[in-house]
Amino acid sequence: ILNNKIPEITLVKYGALYNWYAASRNGGTGAGSIAPDGWHVPNTSEYEALQTTLGGSTIAGGKLKESGFDHWVSPNYGATNESGFTALPGGYRDGDGVFDTLEYQGTFLSITEYDTINSVDRQMDYFNEILNTTYGSKTTGRSLRLIKNTSDHTEGETITDIDGNIYPTVKIGDQVWMAANLAVTKFNDGTPIPNVTDNAAWAALTTGAMCYYDNDINNAFI
Repeated sequence: ILNNKIPEITLVKYGALYNWYAASRNGGTGAGSIAPDGWHVPNTSEYEALQTTLGGSTIAGGKLKESGFDHWVSPNYGATNESGFTALPGGYRDGDGVFDTLEYQGTFLSITEYDTINSVDRQMDYFNEILNTTYGSKTTGRSLRLIKNTSDHTEGETITDIDGNIYPTVKIGDQVWMAANLAVTKFNDGTPIPNVTDNAAWAALTTGAMCYYDNDINNAFI
């Protein structure tokens, strides 16, 4: 809050999709990373703590998902959003560059590696209330939520990326999360994140990149 005015939240829809190489640049935190100062890309242990706070993986997805059918398709089973996380079904872009599951599935990156070619990520589906742990290729494009370095939080607190996008935040247990999907186009040192639209080029990546679902920016912002 500045001069007693609440910052105007950017109307992010599904945000952008990022590969693991973009999320993990410079360790996912600090100078040169994708995260603003004081924030970082979550690891799988932080997601495990989140699901524990919400009663376990079998029901945590429902407490994280936005309720209703404005973005999720029916039945959006178990969705209450009682956490305030407002998880959205941004779909993904697979290792061949093909887009899939918009409005049906939300997939979220972590910085944790499973092995040299896969990362450990999270997934929520329209047909259940589970927060799934998934093991996917580092070339896959997924949504990204950042987590604050500390548990300090005030009512109405926001996070602003280097593009000037302003996101709401929410405290869940001892963690503070973004309450919208990231849509930034640059690392925090000003380096552009390449927006790769060609499928073959996407599939060949071993460096950081982003895209919008179906290469349509209207899927990123309202």
